Amino acid sequence: MKAGKSAKRSHWSKYNPGRLSLRNWELREDSQLTNASRDTRFDSEIIPDLQTFKPVSSSQRNVWAFWNRGLANCPQWCQRNVITWVRRLGPAWTVRVLDLVEGSPTHALKCLPSSFLADAVINQKMTGTHVGPHSGDLVRLPLVYLYGGVWIDVGTFLFKSLDTLRWNLLEDPNTPFEMAGYGFPMGPESSIFYNGFIAGRKGSLCIKYRHDIFLEVWKGVTNCDSMRNHPLLKHLPKYQVPAPEGERPIFTYEEIADYLAHIFCLERLRRLKDLTTGWDGPEFFENRTLILDGVRDVYWA
Repeated sequence: MKAGKSAKRSHWSKYNPGRLSLRNWELREDSQLTNASRDTRFDSEIIPDLQTFKPVSSSQRNVWAFWNRGLANCPQWCQRNVITWVRRLGPAWTVRVLDLVEGSPTHALKCLPSSFLADAVINQKMTGTHVGPHSGDLVRLPLVYLYGGVWIDVGTFLFKSLDTLRWNLLEDPNTPFEMAGYGFPMGPESSIFYNGFIAGRKGSLCIKYRHDIFLEVWKGVTNCDSMRNHPLLKHLPKYQVPAPEGERPIFTYEEIADYLAHIFCLERLRRLKDLTTGWDGPEFFENRTLILDGVRDVYWA
């Protein structure tokens, strides 16, 4: 996905058809879930189970998460989050927390071919202050592409079932939707698609193409320095949350833009029309993506 014509698009439209059409679909509320649909095991049973290898079945009801040094070394509050996911989602979903610990039964390479990962991850050569998050960036998309399901960052509190967060619409073959997630405003004329919660159907080309772009950005490097200037990304407009009046931004644009390169790869794809592959980014995001309100559901939940 290197070549193609970029289509000028504004921020996420509040009139996005995928969003409006939610009114026409019946959504199951959490109150309808019974105790039988939940996982009632003790913490002491759930944590060891999460540290065992679980083969991937034909079901796309997978929750994918990651902590590069392993779940045992994950902050306790994040462990509690994952335990809560397991309890809330019950046996209908398989929750996996992958890692990059040598010899671990939950090592990412037990689920992913090495061709999907950058050399910096495979050879454990990544440097910088964001090794964990960027390793997770390189893992999340191929998992959803190959197996389907929902990627959730371990720092996420899950207050609802994933069906009420639109998974049932992705799972339904009678709907056109392939991907769902949260949009966040980055000023009056732009928004970004949050990468801490990515729901997708198995085999979605959008997810594959985005990962292809990200792999290209990571080719031959060991950290994210100056990724904003990569030839595939440098043409994008600035995405920066306005600071409170009279105050300076907490981070420089350069720092945040390099850190968010994974998100910017999707911004490239969203704007792209590629005549060689038939990819039409504007059409995909208008008609096949469920864009949820990140400010309401994530920031103010």
